[in-house]
Amino acid sequence: MKHWKRFAASVMLCSLLSVADAAAEFAFVSLRSGEAQVFVRDAQGRIQAVTEGTDFSVQPAWSSRGAFAFARKTDGATRVYIQDAMLAPARRVSEVEGWMEHGPSWSPDGSRLAYFAQALRGGELELRLFEPATSRTVTLFKTGHGLGPSPVSWSSDGRKLVVIAAVGEPTAHVWLLSSDATVPPRNISEALVPRGARSAQIAPDGRSVAWVAALAERAPLLLTELDSLDTKDLTPKGVSQTDSPDWSPDGRRLVFAARLRFEETDNSEILVVDTQTPSTARGPLNLSAHESDDFHPRWSSDGSAVVFASLRTGTSLLFEVEATGGVARPVSVHHSHDMAHAMRPQPFSQASSLSGLARSSNP
Repeated sequence: MKHWKRFAASVMLCSLLSVADAAAEFAFVSLRSGEAQVFVRDAQGRIQAVTEGTDFSVQPAWSSRGAFAFARKTDGATRVYIQDAMLAPARRVSEVEGWMEHGPSWSPDGSRLAYFAQALRGGELELRLFEPATSRTVTLFKTGHGLGPSPVSWSSDGRKLVVIAAVGEPTAHVWLLSSDATVPPRNISEALVPRGARSAQIAPDGRSVAWVAALAERAPLLLTELDSLDTKDLTPKGVSQTDSPDWSPDGRRLVFAARLRFEETDNSEILVVDTQTPSTARGPLNLSAHESDDFHPRWSSDGSAVVFASLRTGTSLLFEVEATGGVARPVSVHHSHDMAHAMRPQPFSQASSLSGLARSSNP
């Protein structure tokens, strides 16, 4: 009987550990320990450190298979690391010296990791794809001017990527790539806005891209159909600057930061627009509505909530609010800074991938 009780307790403990691991909602960077380190917040509100030490770790990214990636500055150079599980040992994605690495972004099925690499000599920049299962790396895109700084975004079937890049000149534009390199890279924004683009997110179905244009006095949020390049302005009235668009998991709504008037101040708010509803039928939903700056919104993996950073406490801290609106709740309260959060995606579904593959077309 004693042996059975011990076995049952062991099974229960393993089950609890599995639930705790599966329940982790998002990772973020915090300065609470002195240096920038990566932390995780789970569904029960528990926070735990993932990285530690004197080297700073930033830009966390979750895989749908449970793996974890981040950029760490070591010996004066920033390099990308991965962990097969949250508390597993970290390893570098490349042992080649002479390069700075940053901007990790997992493919939806978790089989590949996209990241940027910059030569320490000469400044050449590359977008690379790394396969953890085989340790194979391929260079998908090269330029001598600029990549990012935002990580690439993927269509849900993993066939298309969108990246901000400067090619041939310093002006950054939205580029559409195929992950297998069978279709030449395509500049989406240059013909529409020659002055360039600041950030971009491809829709889950791979049919359109939401991006922020870099105009002389405005930074509007635009939505471009990739087949026709038909473009509409999603910028609400009274907004001069937008930033950090993020698609809801169902591909219908966009959340973004917008600079607008709030009472007597000019500040950044978190807005949501429905891309399938005419703008005249329903205005944007303001999720933050606060006189302090709010920025970098990201959807929860199920689309029920939005997490964003805010300066309302005097430092940068993370807040969570229901997607339908309501009171924003602090993720944690302290006197340091939390930022750069990345949501953990739902476990990858082959069925949803095949569905997305049927809907999307080549770049």
